[in-house]
Amino acid sequence: MKLFMKACVFALACSAFYVPSVSAQQRPNVPPVMKKAPEPKLPDQKEFIKAFYRENKKKSRPRFILFWNREFSDEVVTYYIDYVAASSNAYASASHNPYTGRTTANVSPGTTEVTSGTRRLNKDQARENLRELLNMKLESSFKKTMIRGGTRVINREMAIRTTGADAASNEEVNTHSLETKAMVGKADLMIEILLTPSMETESGFAFQMNVIEIETGENIASLFTDGMPPVINRQEFIATNRGFERHTFLEGFSDEAVGRQLAIETMKELTSYWQMIAEMEG
Repeated sequence: MKLFMKACVFALACSAFYVPSVSAQQRPNVPPVMKKAPEPKLPDQKEFIKAFYRENKKKSRPRFILFWNREFSDEVVTYYIDYVAASSNAYASASHNPYTGRTTANVSPGTTEVTSGTRRLNKDQARENLRELLNMKLESSFKKTMIRGGTRVINREMAIRTTGADAASNEEVNTHSLETKAMVGKADLMIEILLTPSMETESGFAFQMNVIEIETGENIASLFTDGMPPVINRQEFIATNRGFERHTFLEGFSDEAVGRQLAIETMKELTSYWQMIAEMEG
């Protein structure tokens, strides 16, 4: 019994002077057990914008003109056709005679309107494949990001109107020739963005981007992308009449974020091209 008592006293004395090592409390490269892991953050993509700004500045900030959701076709002449259309506001009604069992159609007299005019036949019109509000969000976000990266964006409509300011009101203008003259005189590079809704992509969109040198016609960048921005999967519990329900959402995803991501990917393609050319020539 005395031997057991001595053993207990010795153990207590040893424990009073024992200091656990750091490695016993924390594994290498792993946060402490009782400390909450840091929240994930969306990546900062400013480095891509800054890299583009530097390369764009080396090129003396060329002027870009944007063809947004409008295909730049190979047609050089604007074709017109005269048309005549007739419409009537006459209307018809039906009456049923229960005694004879016959139904009689009654057509009221109406006036017929005849309209005539001229319309274009060319195919390279604006592509109306998105709702207007959605299209505005994507385009404005794309432009804003490109401008903040130091891009000189020339307004396509203003360039055409100032070039063709002397056109007569009743003149069938060759808008293709006018558009080409406007680009040659006021821009150095053309960005063509074609887009369409897509069920096959994560973002719900599909984009085809081309950057073309106007003077030579050289295609210096081409990209197919869905414009999906970096996102974080978040979960939250929402109180409902059925209790708390878990909902998952993507932090960082919006229509504006898709337009911004498209601009960043366009910048990355141009930056990579300019750096490649500089390296080969150097």
